[in-house]
Amino acid sequence: MESQKAVDNNKQDPLLEEEDIQIAKEIMRNLLIIFKVFSLYPSDNSQCKQSLSNAMAKLHDYFQLSDRLKLDISKYHISTEGQTIYEGEENDGNFAFLLFRDGIQWLELDAGISEDDLTKLFRIITSQRTRAAVEDDIVTALWEAQIPYVEYYATDDLFLFGSEEDMNTETIMKEVVEYGGPGEGTEKGETEESAAGKTTSPQADADDVPPLHIEIEDNQKIITLSKDEQEHLNNLISKELKRNPGDEALAILMDAIKSDKLEENIDAVIVFLWDLFQNNLDQRNFAKVIELLEMMQEIKVLFQKENKSEIAEIDKFFLVVSDPETFQVIEENLSEGNSKQPLKLLQLVSFNVSKEEPLLETLVKTESIKMKKALIAILIQRKSPHIETLFGFIEDEDKKIRKAIFEYIGMQKSRKNEDLITDYIQEKEFYKKNNDQILSAFTTLGRCGSSRSIPLLMKLLTRKSVFLGQDYDAIRMGAAIALKSLGTERALNILERGKESKEKSIRKACMTALIKDSS
Repeated sequence: MESQKAVDNNKQDPLLEEEDIQIAKEIMRNLLIIFKVFSLYPSDNSQCKQSLSNAMAKLHDYFQLSDRLKLDISKYHISTEGQTIYEGEENDGNFAFLLFRDGIQWLELDAGISEDDLTKLFRIITSQRTRAAVEDDIVTALWEAQIPYVEYYATDDLFLFGSEEDMNTETIMKEVVEYGGPGEGTEKGETEESAAGKTTSPQADADDVPPLHIEIEDNQKIITLSKDEQEHLNNLISKELKRNPGDEALAILMDAIKSDKLEENIDAVIVFLWDLFQNNLDQRNFAKVIELLEMMQEIKVLFQKENKSEIAEIDKFFLVVSDPETFQVIEENLSEGNSKQPLKLLQLVSFNVSKEEPLLETLVKTESIKMKKALIAILIQRKSPHIETLFGFIEDEDKKIRKAIFEYIGMQKSRKNEDLITDYIQEKEFYKKNNDQILSAFTTLGRCGSSRSIPLLMKLLTRKSVFLGQDYDAIRMGAAIALKSLGTERALNILERGKESKEKSIRKACMTALIKDSS
């Protein structure tokens, strides 16, 4: 088994309080143990359960000092707030490299994470480690799982190449246009997969050039290439013949932006790139649109890190590409069989645009369930402050959407969140809703609420009337759960007194709430 360890980095100037960094290192050691035992045993194995329990105990200690633990991922190291807490051997088995390889730049565990959430996270990491299908990467699996209290940021690795020559802006852009830039060779409506048979399939490439037979004379001995060697060489020649110089020119243009060579012409370059984006989008050439946006995303990350003033122009680019037409094209293609590329395009646009208004406007207008679910997941991952808009979908027909919004509202104690939930609970028709919806609302109030909600919860818990009927039991149970979740002395005293109530339904609700959360 590979040697991996969390490191003590006492020689560095501590940017965290000593207690914080020590606990963070202990957490990292426990996470590595989880990683190792999950790689060897099923998650219900006793060693797996023990490792999870140990890690949760350390996380609980850490969350007494901070509400989140952010792990910054580099190729072979993991750090938090500038302090290295893990350093492994420089090989493919390195825990950091496993995440870094899939483009994960940071991973964040937030207060509120459960043992079940941690189990889901390491199931994904360890299963992707051993899975042969490279298309099912960790980022895709995390996106699909939507694990509460686990945040991450990922970007695709880009290996840009460019000429060292000092080419001017006009020359570079002319070459991109002359050779078609991203998008040449793909017809409108043609997906990357269908285009592959025409432009990238090795067999198709081999058929496009005449068979090649080579004999090399060496010291009067004739060396003849085998059939497989000839076929491989034919493929290489074909690919070189079909190489698109426009792609290279675009890469040089992007490299020039990053190196400040186009500082005086940045406005013209942004307009040019927007036109390039629009042309490929019109052709539904998603592969090339995604390639362009990934390049721009990398530049954005670089400019933010170096605090460059040109970041405003990059933000302007992403704001322009997030127009209604882009979202309309994405929505139309999400409903089709292969939605992987449209979803990737939606993520690139949505996570890079500086303002959320385009996302919110699209969310309110869309009639596509897939589009709605994707946008809500993106807004939650962005930690959107527009709670009122998201709350408007609290009764959506899709259960996963309702659950995601309730969990997001309950992630932080907030007067605004508390008021939204208490107003919802006091609506005239609330008691007629299904039990899952009622209990979800009260559970959320217990997480985001405060002592301000106690009078309402006590009233709902202890309300008596011969006209209430059994339908009211869910309201009573929900109020008890919320009081237990609030956990204040006053709230717990109400539950203790409720256990002695003469009303059977009140006693049952209070005892169930106290037992449920303490078990």
